[in-house]
Amino acid sequence: MDARDHYRTFYTRRFFRIIQIYFAWITAYILLAGLAGGKVRALSNSGVAPPLNLSVYSYYLFFQNLHIANLAGLAGAWFGHLWSLAVEEQFYLLAPLVVRFVAPRKLPYVLTALIVCVPLLRTGLLLFASAPPSLVTVLMPCRADALAVGVLLAALWRKDKVKGWLCASVGRLYATCGILSVGVPGKLRQFKSRWVCP
Repeated sequence: MDARDHYRTFYTRRFFRIIQIYFAWITAYILLAGLAGGKVRALSNSGVAPPLNLSVYSYYLFFQNLHIANLAGLAGAWFGHLWSLAVEEQFYLLAPLVVRFVAPRKLPYVLTALIVCVPLLRTGLLLFASAPPSLVTVLMPCRADALAVGVLLAALWRKDKVKGWLCASVGRLYATCGILSVGVPGKLRQFKSRWVCP
């Protein structure tokens, strides 16, 4: 596959997987706010009319994680969770370039280095640069380790030796996941007790 086919295939898949429904979601909000904003304000508990400003339109360009807007009411519920999609799309704008230009035998090492270094970046920004935690949480470079794990697994899956080992170790992998998830119910109870009023 040449470079043009590589990029065309990747970005076509990304477009048909998420972009269409994402753009439809933004457009539906704009139509609702434009055509029935007054009615939404009258019916809402916040008493805030759904905004139609640059913050809303920036969602089309996946910039929402670069300037987290304090959207209240309907806009907050509609858009509040979409910062993570911006992180993902920004990452996948760059990931094909890395895959294309890094030699296949070196790619796992580059990805592993990224996975190791990103937590250090977050720590450095918080401790030494006094960056606000809310900003460190949503910037793509600060979240790239989680996404790089997925790319690393895909790269390793293409290696016959690794694929054979994984297929032969399914039972051990399930057991490991089971052991690691033992503490999840306790964490959920702790989270619930922290956020739910008695």
